[in-house]
Amino acid sequence: MATDAAAGHLSACTIFGFTAMPGRLVKRKLTDCLGIVPRTIDLGRSNTFLLYTSRGDVAETENALALKLGLARTPDRSPLSAQQLLDRRFVSPQCIDPHAFRGNALVASFSKAEPRFSLFRTFLAGPPLYYCVDDDSILCSDRLRCLIELLDRLELDEAAVPEHFCTLGTHGSRTYFRNVHRLMPGQQLRWHEGRAEVELVKDFRSLEADPTLGQIDDHSPLTYEWLKGLVGAYIRDFEESGSDFGNLLSGGVDSSVTQLLIGEHLGTVRPRSFSYRVHAPSFEPEVEYVKRAQLEFNTEHTFIDILPQEYPGLLVRSTEVLGQPVYMAMEPCKLAVAEFLAAHPDSPCYFFNSQGADCVFGSSVALKIRWLERLERIPASILLLSSAGRLLKPFTGLGQTLLKAAKILRDPNDLSAPINTTAISANLDFALRCFGEQAVQRVFEVKRAQEIEYMDSDNYMEKVHLTTAVNALLNVTPQCVTMFMAHGREVVYPYMDEDAIRVGLAVRPERRYVRGGRVKPILKDILEQKSSSPAARLPKLGSSFNPDLHDWEDAGPLRDMVHSIDRPGFISKSDFESLLERPNYYFLWALLTFDVFNKRILKR
Repeated sequence: MATDAAAGHLSACTIFGFTAMPGRLVKRKLTDCLGIVPRTIDLGRSNTFLLYTSRGDVAETENALALKLGLARTPDRSPLSAQQLLDRRFVSPQCIDPHAFRGNALVASFSKAEPRFSLFRTFLAGPPLYYCVDDDSILCSDRLRCLIELLDRLELDEAAVPEHFCTLGTHGSRTYFRNVHRLMPGQQLRWHEGRAEVELVKDFRSLEADPTLGQIDDHSPLTYEWLKGLVGAYIRDFEESGSDFGNLLSGGVDSSVTQLLIGEHLGTVRPRSFSYRVHAPSFEPEVEYVKRAQLEFNTEHTFIDILPQEYPGLLVRSTEVLGQPVYMAMEPCKLAVAEFLAAHPDSPCYFFNSQGADCVFGSSVALKIRWLERLERIPASILLLSSAGRLLKPFTGLGQTLLKAAKILRDPNDLSAPINTTAISANLDFALRCFGEQAVQRVFEVKRAQEIEYMDSDNYMEKVHLTTAVNALLNVTPQCVTMFMAHGREVVYPYMDEDAIRVGLAVRPERRYVRGGRVKPILKDILEQKSSSPAARLPKLGSSFNPDLHDWEDAGPLRDMVHSIDRPGFISKSDFESLLERPNYYFLWALLTFDVFNKRILKR
């Protein structure tokens, strides 16, 4: 059932669970389809435990097993092995103590006497976990593609369709498949007596921030020391495993600060850094950023080149490895990096990825919110903005902007408001015509509910950033983690680590995200105080090449794929033809990635 492109990577996974039909599952699915042989334990009463892992740390006692995927450490930042987790009784088949350890890990403990286990995904950035419950059986995997290969039938979850076309992802525990769920960060799953019980046991509210940061004016020195200790903890874990590491360096503020922190621990050792280089005019500034950072931090840098004609193949292979639609345009580029690393055995095994710093320390949306906050203080501002907007609308784009501002001030949850637009990846006009206002509103209600579950901040700017953080953890970071994992490499996200969140939450939102018209002031201050890097003063780029991708869809290497898209029933013929004639980047991208997913995964 697996395609040739993906078949070679399906054994790079972890699969475990309890089943009443081990013969059919193990022989016909795991061995014949995925090419793996799991460990099995007969528990009697038609129950068999099975476990296979290509990269996990496994330990056991007479009565239980422990599994650790990724990196775990104590609160004082000492690495923890699976054996130590068992010996210190941090984990058991009955329960896992979510406050006993931190890190970038998925931890489970299984009973060897009865069909029972507990599982915890660390808060925040741990490997993904997908699971499927059928009668009295449960199957789990850190690879969605591997899990769905074990199912007899794949059914699209129709509720995921409008979510995909509005935000390019799904929300909550939902995946694109019916009866296939994912564990959210900070959740614990317990399996006992044929039932799965899922509970959120760690969230933003449960993090105890350092009170010192809330009492000072200049937060950068203490934040720097905190982040340096965090990066050092990861490096010690890499070294203990006997593996080398590198940094995914984009040259922007976030990855430059990470590179600075790495250098503090390596001394005279020259660090290694990697990045992709898309051969497209709109990506050239990004390449120049990387070159500046490489010189500033004296890294041994490797560019992985991506030619336009290679991109369609990368898009298809990414979908096959992931088992779901690709999120944003840069995700296939990360697959190119992973494939390059797999082809070079001397390349590092671990990599820092600095995505997520925007969610913790500030993004450009903070400036828009600050502007709205100032407008709100003006008496009768909504009436003034509406009147001026209607007056200017026929003559200038400013009129539309003023009307939009009035709508947001009237309703902070309006579809055009920052809490929604930070995750909109499609043209709302098309989405509204396809699915109707009620369905689109529901998508963003569910998305906003995630922040309420994790924090429910009373500060709008913080609420927007944390909403983006949860979305990133569910739909962005797992894709990169999975593509690297499938090629024998691991990625960690220091800014999405529990300790980074703690130091961020300690600073008041009005000083954390934007200060003096400057977004992400704390990280920029660190960069300026500790290095001569110009990244803090350069405009933000975002590692994208959207203008060229738009051209590729219109008349370039993606044109054939675009014009072979099967029109879904929810899109009218006129809208579909309009998209092909005058491509709208975001909605057409959503349509293209969904079409590839439909043909390569659903209709396998």
